[in-house]
Amino acid sequence: MMPPSLTAAFAFERVRFLAAVGWNISLRMLAWLAITATVIVALLTFGAGLIALWLLCILEAEGVISVDGAPGSAAALATVITVFYITGGACLREIFGPRRLAVQCNPNRGLFRALDVEMRHVFIATCGPRCAVVLLTSASLAASAITALAMSGCARPILLVLLTATPLTATAAVLGIGGWLATHEARPLTSAFRAIVVMLGSAALGIPAFVLTRLLSGGLGPWNWSLPALWEPVAAGTVASGLGAAHILSLSWRRMARDSFPLCSRGRIRLPPSYRAGTVTGALWLNLVRSPHQSAIASTVSAVTLVASVVSAVRLAGVNAETLGPLSTIGGFLPWMAFIAALTVAELLSKDNGPVVLVPRLRVLWENGIAARTLIAGVLGTQVGFTAVLLSPAFGIIGWAVTGAPFWAAPSVIAATVSASLLGSSVSTAVVKHADGSADVTLAAALLTLLAASPAGLLALLPGAIGVGGSSLYAIILLGVVALCLHRRIIYLPSVSRE
Repeated sequence: MMPPSLTAAFAFERVRFLAAVGWNISLRMLAWLAITATVIVALLTFGAGLIALWLLCILEAEGVISVDGAPGSAAALATVITVFYITGGACLREIFGPRRLAVQCNPNRGLFRALDVEMRHVFIATCGPRCAVVLLTSASLAASAITALAMSGCARPILLVLLTATPLTATAAVLGIGGWLATHEARPLTSAFRAIVVMLGSAALGIPAFVLTRLLSGGLGPWNWSLPALWEPVAAGTVASGLGAAHILSLSWRRMARDSFPLCSRGRIRLPPSYRAGTVTGALWLNLVRSPHQSAIASTVSAVTLVASVVSAVRLAGVNAETLGPLSTIGGFLPWMAFIAALTVAELLSKDNGPVVLVPRLRVLWENGIAARTLIAGVLGTQVGFTAVLLSPAFGIIGWAVTGAPFWAAPSVIAATVSASLLGSSVSTAVVKHADGSADVTLAAALLTLLAASPAGLLALLPGAIGVGGSSLYAIILLGVVALCLHRRIIYLPSVSRE
């Protein structure tokens, strides 16, 4: 049987999920639905992967494609790269999304402390299901690759070992990052230093992994464990990532067992003594900087800025991406990169500064004589303007570095994305609040956000001034629609009658 603390943590997490999506089902039914959906996804992934990788093996056997001259390398490499992208996406969501605060800044941490629910059990309940999805997806791909190699007669022992270790490494990486974020406070001033330390540590862990790979490639004749040159960096990276993630997870687990939901936090937001929220915009800005999610927002902006500085340095060094064949198509992904970054920031903003949280306060201010247009201007300025000012310069530089011309449509795409997030939250009548007053985005609001923000990205793909003008016009129209929806949400109180 599970410990009572772990059982309570899982129950709290399932109740939170049901409240967010608005489903009226039992916890047992939710568990069965999750298990069924996971099994179906795993089977579909296995089937699709088996067909694709078996075709790769056939093409490689007939000489249509060739990776390193050894049979089965194309299918194995495709599997490892796919699992790498799955793991990278999961890790980025852990680092830059609201998941990084799911344990450390959980709105129910006071209740967990009172009920003796341990932090490590809350970590398992929140991060465990996500890691289970990563494990099952990557394991299904690895199993399909092993089956395809066996069917085509290309199953070499070293490929089987690497394909077996890859899903475990992927899961350990997500667990390690989640455990580190659960036990360390997110402070932007020290995030860069920690990132440098982690990078140096990964490089150091790569040395023994590389030596181990060379030893495997030079001996064990009866087992035929010879590695082509291509697989040396692949094996080294897999072993290094697995060792580093396991070490980080063990350190974080011990810390969670020792310090479970401490009473005080070392990190505090220090405001200037002379700061006064004398206006509506000042009050909204004060609410924004006091949010526990501002560190995650700062980390997201720092990541985008870091990418901009790196690609601009490469451009200044004389490397032009538009002349490098496949890299010349990167410019077409810029609107979607800006969309994803803006959507991440908007999701973090909505937890403490979205319409679900702010509308009751704005209603009180309106009843006390403040004009509705002043309130709406303050909301749009502190959210749409705030996000656009932070992200637009970086994406403009990224556009210049990869295409030779600045990405002029970045402000309109970012403004439209944040406006769409406000639109989804203001139109949705669902109210899902936590004990600390924060709120989660409902499923209906998330779908409306995606539908409303996508046209801006599509218009930005049009060439030249047409794309910039079209996306800008759409962003302006969407801002007007958001202003009208916020005005109605403030002026007219929603009815709670069920008749």
